[in-house]
Amino acid sequence: MKSIAIVGIGGIFPDAPDLGRFWENIREGRSAAREIPSGRWSVPVEKVYDPTPGKPDRVYSRHGCFLKSVPSVGRAFGIELDPKLLAGLDPLFHILLHAGSMAFADGVTA
Repeated sequence: MKSIAIVGIGGIFPDAPDLGRFWENIREGRSAAREIPSGRWSVPVEKVYDPTPGKPDRVYSRHGCFLKSVPSVGRAFGIELDPKLLAGLDPLFHILLHAGSMAFADGVTA
């Protein structure tokens, strides 16, 4: 029996909602790094910032790469998902479902 693989690719990155924009940003030398947005963390940056690397419970940078928003996922892999279930999921799962849907669609159409 022969094995086959259907391969697709998808992703969402800071300042790049899709892989095309991601590679465009790289080619043009654009950086998505910026200061940590106010309210992004449950504690103010000033309370956890320390410029000395390695201090416990501290960060030594005031910059990072952040998604501006989490993509809404109503359908993933062609399946209608329960809005109540989605509302209770951590935003990371929404990002995973979005990128997974993109990869699945890319693999099916390739």
